Amino acid sequence: MTDYITEITLDLSCKNPPPVIGAGQFDNGRKIKINITANGTPFDPTGCKAICKGIKSDHTHINIDCTISGKVVIVTLDEQMLASKGLFVAKISLSDGQKTYSTGRFVVDVDGALEGDITSSDDYSILNDLIRTVQAFDETGAVIVDDILSADGIRPVQGKILLAALNNKLNNSPSVIKTEHIAPKSITAAKLYGIDDMPKGGSTNLIYSTSVYSALTKKYDASNIETGSGNLTCVTGAEYIQSATFSYSKVGNSVSAAVRIVTNATDRNYIQFSGLPFAMSAACTGASFYTRTNQNAQVLVNNISGTWLSMQRQTAAGFASNETITFNLNYII
Repeated sequence: MTDYITEITLDLSCKNPPPVIGAGQFDNGRKIKINITANGTPFDPTGCKAICKGIKSDHTHINIDCTISGKVVIVTLDEQMLASKGLFVAKISLSDGQKTYSTGRFVVDVDGALEGDITSSDDYSILNDLIRTVQAFDETGAVIVDDILSADGIRPVQGKILLAALNNKLNNSPSVIKTEHIAPKSITAAKLYGIDDMPKGGSTNLIYSTSVYSALTKKYDASNIETGSGNLTCVTGAEYIQSATFSYSKVGNSVSAAVRIVTNATDRNYIQFSGLPFAMSAACTGASFYTRTNQNAQVLVNNISGTWLSMQRQTAAGFASNETITFNLNYII
């Protein structure tokens, strides 16, 4: 198989927007041919040692020797460099033993699309709501039930489980407590006390809405919701932004963050941030989505991992002054 070679140019001034190269996850043998310039003038790296230094989307670093051939630097991408889907950001370091120069950055967009993206499914929002509900209830030990326990209700499984649990607590034979023994609205009553404190006796004991309590009916309230706000750190350079803020709410392991970023005028169309309020779980790592700025420019929000995220303006031009990007980020920690 012949070599597949992508050719790019990197400048020692480090002012140009980083070129973006596509690659498949776990590819092995792709080569990048890099022409080096200094303020636009060709630079001869002959006699230098060239090293490719970078950071992958999982925040692990790489330092790999490159070859110099015909006044260009050759980087060979292997499985280890492309093991993590998302953006791999790198640069070339040149040294002759006395002086060391670094080029501007380049980006390898590692595509893991064949693994599938559940967030693109029409049913994902429903699944996400269910996950958040279950996590919140797991945090507080709660169970959603119908107003009246019935096998014909919206939640018949919970009804059957509750009836069995109550019978067991009251030391009665099966089916002694029946749905007609439970007054309407009893499960959602405000005044409640524990199952172990319930009167134990025959089937004539009624459970009234003013006296029912059970950990099974406890639901989370505002005291279980954490809210806050903070600032993101622009790791690609504070001079590129005016502000980067977020506000969040957290219930159990579920976080919803509203992000607002205002940029300065720059020739850069790629910026990266750290400092999300909580580190997301591995299951959420690698998600990406598109949003638009107040100037109607499309922006790709990607490389979401841990407390990091990055965004790339989908035009050749860099971000403009007072260009504002706002979006909501929902994830599990």
